[in-house]
Amino acid sequence: MFGKCCHTHLPGRRAIPTDAIFKNVHHRFVGKKVSVAFSLIYTFTDDIGGSQTGKKEGVYYDVDITLVLDKTVTIDIRRNPDYYGNVGFTLWNANAGKGVHGVTVTTDGFNATSDANGKVRLSIPIEHQKPEFQATASVPLQTNTLTMPCDDNGVILVE
Repeated sequence: MFGKCCHTHLPGRRAIPTDAIFKNVHHRFVGKKVSVAFSLIYTFTDDIGGSQTGKKEGVYYDVDITLVLDKTVTIDIRRNPDYYGNVGFTLWNANAGKGVHGVTVTTDGFNATSDANGKVRLSIPIEHQKPEFQATASVPLQTNTLTMPCDDNGVILVE
């Protein structure tokens, strides 16, 4: 290892990193041509408050490049736009036991209308993507947080 990789985390906000920064590269490696390959590994808190580490498949594309080292090296990392951008869920009425159709749902200014089964699908452009969204709708919602990835198995309850 020629340096330590880190990224910036903003307090109180779940940041989506866009680069890997290797700081304090040892002087004997500066100016050398190297191959760098890595995958992003996350540490996250599970549902019972424990810390887990693992690779989240599909969030970022793996990196495999050749470069010349400097004292600090920044490598752009690219997110897979589908991971945070394709939002799907069902608007569900628990009392009626079925999906709610014809409801307009908005998240961060993007709108979609639920189909006959209550399914909602939104496509969020990459510049607006984030790990979590708040939804509003033309009917009152019991829950409104969408945590990405949010595929067709997700549910938002209506009142």
